[in-house]
Amino acid sequence: MRIIHSLFFKPFRSLRLTFLGLAILLSYPSLAQLNISTAMTPTQLVQNVLVGTGVTVSGVTYTGSINGRGSFTNGNTTTLGFSDGLILATGNVTDIDQAASAFASTDLAMPGDVDLETLIGSGNSSHDASVLAFNFIPLADTIKFRYKFGSEEYPEFSNSSFNDVFGFFLTGPNPLGGAYTNKNIALLPGTTTPVSINNVNNGLSNTGPCVNCAYYIDNASSGTIVYDGTTKILTAWALVVPCVQYHIKLAIADVGDGIYDSGVFLEGNSFSSNAVTISTYYTTPQAGTDAVEGCNDAIISFKLPAVTPNPFPINYSIHGTATNGVDYTTIPAGVTIPAGQDSVTVTIHPIVDGLTEGTETVMLIFQTSICGGYDTVSVNIIDNIPISLTTSNDTTLCGGSATICTTPAGGIQPYSYNWSSGAGTTNCVTVSPGNTTTYTISVTDICNTLATDNVIVYIGSGSANAGNDTSMCLGEQMTLAATGGTGYLWSTGATTGIISVSPTVTTTYYVTVYGTCNAYDSVVVTVNPSPTVSASVNPLSIYMGDQAYLSATGAASFSWVSLPPDPTLSGQSNMANPVVSPPVTTIYLVTGTDPNGCQGNDTVTLIVIPIFPMPDFTSNIQSGCEPLLVQFYDQSTKVAPGADYFWDFGNGTTSTAQNPVAYFADRGKYDITLTITNPGGYVGSMTASQYIEVYPNPIARYIVSPSNDVSIFDPTVNFFDQSVGNPIHWYWTFGDSYYDTVQNPQHIYPNEDTATYPVMLIVTTVHGCTDTTQFNVIVHPEWALYIPSAFTPNKDGKNDFYFVTGFGIYDKDFEMTIYNRWGQMLYKSDDITKGWDGKFDGQYALPGTYIVKVYYRDFLQRKKEAQKAFTLIR
Repeated sequence: MRIIHSLFFKPFRSLRLTFLGLAILLSYPSLAQLNISTAMTPTQLVQNVLVGTGVTVSGVTYTGSINGRGSFTNGNTTTLGFSDGLILATGNVTDIDQAASAFASTDLAMPGDVDLETLIGSGNSSHDASVLAFNFIPLADTIKFRYKFGSEEYPEFSNSSFNDVFGFFLTGPNPLGGAYTNKNIALLPGTTTPVSINNVNNGLSNTGPCVNCAYYIDNASSGTIVYDGTTKILTAWALVVPCVQYHIKLAIADVGDGIYDSGVFLEGNSFSSNAVTISTYYTTPQAGTDAVEGCNDAIISFKLPAVTPNPFPINYSIHGTATNGVDYTTIPAGVTIPAGQDSVTVTIHPIVDGLTEGTETVMLIFQTSICGGYDTVSVNIIDNIPISLTTSNDTTLCGGSATICTTPAGGIQPYSYNWSSGAGTTNCVTVSPGNTTTYTISVTDICNTLATDNVIVYIGSGSANAGNDTSMCLGEQMTLAATGGTGYLWSTGATTGIISVSPTVTTTYYVTVYGTCNAYDSVVVTVNPSPTVSASVNPLSIYMGDQAYLSATGAASFSWVSLPPDPTLSGQSNMANPVVSPPVTTIYLVTGTDPNGCQGNDTVTLIVIPIFPMPDFTSNIQSGCEPLLVQFYDQSTKVAPGADYFWDFGNGTTSTAQNPVAYFADRGKYDITLTITNPGGYVGSMTASQYIEVYPNPIARYIVSPSNDVSIFDPTVNFFDQSVGNPIHWYWTFGDSYYDTVQNPQHIYPNEDTATYPVMLIVTTVHGCTDTTQFNVIVHPEWALYIPSAFTPNKDGKNDFYFVTGFGIYDKDFEMTIYNRWGQMLYKSDDITKGWDGKFDGQYALPGTYIVKVYYRDFLQRKKEAQKAFTLIR
């Protein structure tokens, strides 16, 4: 029969597509194209496309043609109703986009599926099956996803004995009893009827009779999706047992033959269970992602994937450095999502207290599902610091314009600016007033905090005087003085009124004088050349006690000086030809003056051969860090055998060795003196001034914030260098194989476990001197206690005992007591694992409100207590 139908209907469908296709394109507005891809692997289709919140998946498998599965995007611009998701089809998924194909009918030559054949009920075989299967663990009591089925068999093969088939087969525990075994959950809403072409249609020509046509769409004129008919968007769902593994099989196949394609669209991220998710947004998002006193509230939203039919309580513990009810308005220790809603919010509203407290935090730790998953949300509270302005100084104009600026600090950015007199709305503006004008700047931040300041722009005038032209000798310095203002700029770059210059040629100097207004002047300095003076000595060397003859030429007058001073030059210093007899080798400097008063000079050295040699020395080093050990080496020449050595190291220590070692314990500069006494009694001495320099060592110091004992929930430590001695390099090791070289690092320790981490800081100065300090950082655990608000001791195996739970609790010192409303104690236990069965004196207590008091110690064995009212429900 399927072959007969195909022979009769295929030509008709081709003609309809040929002649009606143009009419469709002309009659309906064009929609955007559905983007379809077969590039993803089956695992990527499930993990990256289909799965949403509240489930974890594994073991993804696929059987069928690679062309029979794919992902899609851009669906929100088509008639599909989903923006993105995955597709399973009995033909090529790329043919589903009507822009790519006018009719989807491809035989993939693939086998069918036995589970789908159980849904056919007609004895027909299946073909071209595309089957995607995987395991999943739900975090809540319901699993669901949204889908849409479409087919080219609509409407011609409606209500026939064979149709393409699809199903979603679930296997796993049934929370109402027993187990699901390939349970098809692709059902019409509120029924046990499978979704199929025969069960959802509007007759062979879309004119009736109606079969559940409230769920049917005549799609022949969509212009985007090729299938002639589709279902509306439906939801597949099932009750499940949280935290238990299930298996689901998503399958579709041709029936009877492999043509006339069908497909099922699954909405992206819709495969989910009703676990709680959390998000945070802010009332003034322009102020950033911090809660700001008096400006920006943080809204924490707890959301279920769907509306809850019953109240859904959410308990959390409050942590952080901010104090509930002091730093922000009081929030409860838990909230409830009301029945008929899918979310509830908690508002962190910072209290304006006028105190500068720095950044404080609010942390809520809550259980995201009954499987025991936890999540944490953290909100920073920052001070609303008043705006302060640093504004340009008052200024004076001598024509032209001036740029005036303000730089705000504090407040909450971005800032808005408004200058008076219409000067502008930016932080810097350019003004050109005709008269002296006061400009007022008003700065407002995002929290509408206002700050103002003023700048006065004056109008003025000025003058300049650089002094008379002058002359000088080459090599001399000339003092130039300018007057007429309060500031100066010379052509040399100097910025003082009086400057010294040393030109080598005649030069004109220009000066700008700054006063109320600027003025200009210049001065000419004429340079006279210096005379060429020559000095000589005869002979060039003498023995001590002999005479030598000095001679100078090239000038009108002369003046001699000697180094070291020569007593025999006395009385001859102004002669052209003095006769000298110095005791040691001496340098003679002669200065000659010409008629212009300009001077030239020359030097000559007279060598005096001593009757004993002079001391000299070197060392292996001349500088280093304290303490410093120095090896000295004698470099003296012509030392007579048997000479005596005496070293003075300038630090209170001496030595008589020829090549001694000296120890310099303290920082400072030291003069080194070597004295050599020859056997004949002749003494020679040499002093090297500040020859040795010992640099100081730094002292490594630090502080940490918030402390060196931090929580495993926020193991962040800020290290601040407090070292003295001007170090330039810092080397931190944090005890967990990480290091840093910045001065003030921040380090986040592992939060997998608690531990003690040895930290070391090494600091180094510009001279390479170092110091080291070591200390420990401790990452400690945290604790929490959870007290239920109700229990039902009705022997149904669920919630029959009332007990508290927690983590980080020291179970050696625990006590729980339960009282009725009149203060009578009904139950007491020192074992946290044991709970109250609802009985007193062998009888069940009446339903109502009771009080529980808990005394315990946390992981640090600090004493704690808690009290709460709870309800006994029958």
